[in-house]
Amino acid sequence: MKHFLFILAVLSTLTTSNCRSNKKTDSISSESELDTALQNKALKIIKSFDTNSIKTFNNWNYAILDTNQQWIKISADTAFYYCSFYKYPDVSILQVFYNSNFTQDFPCSYSLNTKKFWRFSFFNRNDTIYRIGLLPKHSFTELVKDTLIPLNKLFTQRNPFSKLDSLNTFIDKFGISGIFCQKSIGNFVEFKISYDYTLTYLPDSLYLNPKSAKSWQEKFKKGTSLGKNWKLNKLYE
Repeated sequence: MKHFLFILAVLSTLTTSNCRSNKKTDSISSESELDTALQNKALKIIKSFDTNSIKTFNNWNYAILDTNQQWIKISADTAFYYCSFYKYPDVSILQVFYNSNFTQDFPCSYSLNTKKFWRFSFFNRNDTIYRIGLLPKHSFTELVKDTLIPLNKLFTQRNPFSKLDSLNTFIDKFGISGIFCQKSIGNFVEFKISYDYTLTYLPDSLYLNPKSAKSWQEKFKKGTSLGKNWKLNKLYE
């Protein structure tokens, strides 16, 4: 009986080990396929850029906060202003947060009273702003003003809807969930292309702040080189 139980125990151990081995092999296979897919995705992103278009993201960071997407315009290494853009079949909505600096890039005939309001929402249909939403500070109740202002009369020099639409088109096309560039750290641009992968553009004239240069250099060294100026890094090894 003891001998029979011993055989059962050995068989059980072998079976468990074999299952674990198969699971490990399956996991390695799946990871390998995922790595290849992410590398192909990264190559498509790289091919979408030239030396000028990549410079757009020296000044635009992108993040998803909770479920809300946020574009951050960077100037002198600080957040110049924040905005979000949502496009639907019959309407597009531009939201500007906190800062009147927005009008330095996109002069606006409507006064953005940032002392009183912290969010401004512009509703656009057929190139006409038909509604403006104003969210007062220390309040969750938006004030709504119905309007009929031609888009080019409200934004008199540059069209922010067109700009934000082009930025959103890029991230939607490639499924990008974050863009980071902070010149006080370095002049590289990092794209988060999946939960655990980043794709980083390293310009020919790469600058890294000496205070953090070593850690960034080690990170880039571990990455996979995709051409002269690009590194693909896995966040969680």
